[in-house]
Amino acid sequence: MIYLDYYSTSPIEEKVLEAMYPFFKEKFFNPLSKNKMGASIKEEIEKARSKVAKLINANKDEIIFTSSGTESNNSIIKGLTFAYEKRGRHIITSKSEHHSVLNPMRSLERMGFYVTFLSPNKYGEINPSSVESAIRDDTMFVSIGLASVDVGTINNIKEIAKILKKRDILFHTDAVAAVGNMHLDVKDLGVDALSFSSHVFGGPKGIGGFYLKDGLRFMPLIYGGPQEFGKRAGTENVPGIIGLGVAAELATQDLDKRIQWRNKAIERIKQIFSIDGIDLVGKDSERLPGHLSFIVDKVQSTDMISYLESNDIYVSSGSPCVSYALKVSPMLISMGYSFEKASSIITLSTSHRTTENEVDIFLEVFEEAVKKLRH
Repeated sequence: MIYLDYYSTSPIEEKVLEAMYPFFKEKFFNPLSKNKMGASIKEEIEKARSKVAKLINANKDEIIFTSSGTESNNSIIKGLTFAYEKRGRHIITSKSEHHSVLNPMRSLERMGFYVTFLSPNKYGEINPSSVESAIRDDTMFVSIGLASVDVGTINNIKEIAKILKKRDILFHTDAVAAVGNMHLDVKDLGVDALSFSSHVFGGPKGIGGFYLKDGLRFMPLIYGGPQEFGKRAGTENVPGIIGLGVAAELATQDLDKRIQWRNKAIERIKQIFSIDGIDLVGKDSERLPGHLSFIVDKVQSTDMISYLESNDIYVSSGSPCVSYALKVSPMLISMGYSFEKASSIITLSTSHRTTENEVDIFLEVFEEAVKKLRH
C-alpha cells in the first residue's frame, strides 16, 4: 500500500503505542481516585500535558485535553463567545473553515449572534486586511484557521492577531492540520486559543485538545467533575493523553527532519506538472509541509481516486469531513473555481515515512491514470 493522505490521518508511531499499552491494563486507575495509584496516574497526565505545551511553547496549565479537534473547536467557539458576549455579538470567521468551525458558527447565528463569513482569495488565503475591514464596534471574537487541508495555504495568523489585539478582540485559530507538522509558537502567533488533534501527527485517534491563554474567562461545553481545570469534565482518556504526549515529544525532537523529508518527496511529486492540464491549487510556498493540491483537467476526482486505489495508492480530494458530506469543497467554490474544476481536485500529503520508491510508483501510475481517464 502507498498511502499519501497523511493530513487526513496518520498511523500511530510505534513508541506512542508502546507508551499507551500499560495504561489499558496495569495502570488503569482513575486520576481522581484519592489514593496513591490515582495520584500516580494524575502525575503521568501532567507530564503529557507538559510535552504538548512544549510543542507549541505554551504554559502547561494552558493545555486542555478533549476527545478531538472537533470538540476543541466547538469548546473554544462557544466557551469564549458565551463568556464574553457582553462585549458584543458579532463574530468573524471564513468560508474556508472546517465544518467543526462553520457549524458551531451557524448554531450561534440561530442564537442571535451575527457572523461574518469571509471569502478566501484565489490562493485559499484569508487576507489580514479582509479581517480588519470586517471588524465592527460589536465584534468580540474571530476564528480563522491556520491552514486548510483542502488547499494547504497557510494564513498569516500573526498579522491578523496584531490587528485584533489593538481592538481587544478574542482570536482563535484551528491549527489541527499544523500542530505536530510544522513549527508553532502560540506566544509568537499572538492567539488567545488554538485547537489541535493527536491523530494527524502520529498519535492515537479520540484525543485532542486546545490551548487557552491564561487569564481568559471560559464557559465549558461539558459540565461535570473538576477535570481539566474545570474546563472539560469527564473521566480522562488516560491512554490517549499519554499517547498524545509521546507523539508531541517525538514531533518536538524530529520536526525539522520530518519537514525536510516530506517536502523533498513533494518536490519530486511535482513532476506531475509537466503533464498538460494539471494546475496547482493554493500557494507553491507558504503551505503545509508535505502537502499538495491540484486540479486534473477533464478528470473527475472520484475517477482518479478510484484508479489509484485499484493500484493500492491512496490520496484524497480534500478534508475527509467535507469529501464525505459534499460533492465538492465549498472552499474551492468560494475561491472562484467552477463546480467542474472543483470536482477535479486531488490533494495528497507525504510523511517522514514516505519512501522514494513509493513516489516513483505513484508518478508512474498517476501518469498512466491521466492518459486513460482522459480518453
